[in-house]
Amino acid sequence: MHCLFFQPLTPDFDLLEPKSEEFSHKLDKQKVILEEIKIVNNFTVRGKILAKSFDTDLQMASILYTFNNFRSFTKTPANKVHQDYNPHSPDLDLYTFKVKVTDYMSKLQFVIMYRAGDNQYTDDNNGQLYTIFNPNNDTDTSESEDDYLGY
Repeated sequence: MHCLFFQPLTPDFDLLEPKSEEFSHKLDKQKVILEEIKIVNNFTVRGKILAKSFDTDLQMASILYTFNNFRSFTKTPANKVHQDYNPHSPDLDLYTFKVKVTDYMSKLQFVIMYRAGDNQYTDDNNGQLYTIFNPNNDTDTSESEDDYLGY
């Protein structure tokens, strides 16, 4: 008789310490950054996004995510935290997001997007995408040549 143990979802990235100089430099350069990620009950991924506040009414953060290497994807708006509950300086906006996952998902990949006026900024983990693996489902969802040929 053998027993299966459920393993938690596993992020494949390290976040910068929010009080570090490197974090501040990256935020200054990109204008948006993933501040925090939490996995709740192994089926919900919650995150916090920090963005530079601009003098425009049109400011919006969102998360673009996929379960299949961006063959299809979903864009979900993040919720802006009211300034009264934002522990950061007034020139920074705080957003939160939530993504529900299922046990059959093998990995979640995502990018943070931020729009301020006509400008768009991204945090894509330095071009690597943010990736969270499900060690309980190691199904390979990578694209094959057949996916491109339409077979």
